[in-house]
Amino acid sequence: MTRFFYLFIIISISSFAQQKANEDELAYREIQTLERAITIADLENNQNESDVARNEFSKETLRKIRLEILRISDAIIEYFPKSEYLYETLFEKAITEELLGDIDAAEKSYKKVVSFDTAKTDLKNVSLKNLARISIQKKKYKQALNYLEQLKNFKISHGCGNGEDAYKEILDEMYKQCYEGLKK
Repeated sequence: MTRFFYLFIIISISSFAQQKANEDELAYREIQTLERAITIADLENNQNESDVARNEFSKETLRKIRLEILRISDAIIEYFPKSEYLYETLFEKAITEELLGDIDAAEKSYKKVVSFDTAKTDLKNVSLKNLARISIQKKKYKQALNYLEQLKNFKISHGCGNGEDAYKEILDEMYKQCYEGLKK
């Protein structure tokens, strides 16, 4: 855990070293720093799964970091409504709300991402997929199918490798769940 905190401090210092950065940019960089810290903590957690006390401490630490991400996200949304980072911040907020178990809040945030006026489509695509998944969980299959159909309007870049095939498999499984749910 000490490596995690040292790395977190180093990343935080470096992200705030930019003197010309705007406040909204600094706040968004802080969200990115916290996300990196969560990734590092998760990796460390997985390596030490046998230590129950340490694992519980790490879970609580991750929860606190996620709550901080929500606090910063809300501040950017409230104080910088025209920020160039608003779109990404809304998405980070939705993901974080979902990870914290607040599915209804996440659903609202994902809907804001989808309705955001931007030419960027990757986050809209992922948000629609997540909305479809949430709708399936809530057994709202028609709504889920609607989200899945909307995905076709928002392209996503998969880079190289098997990303596109894996994503297609996920969507195919979601369609299957919807059709099976509608038969019941």
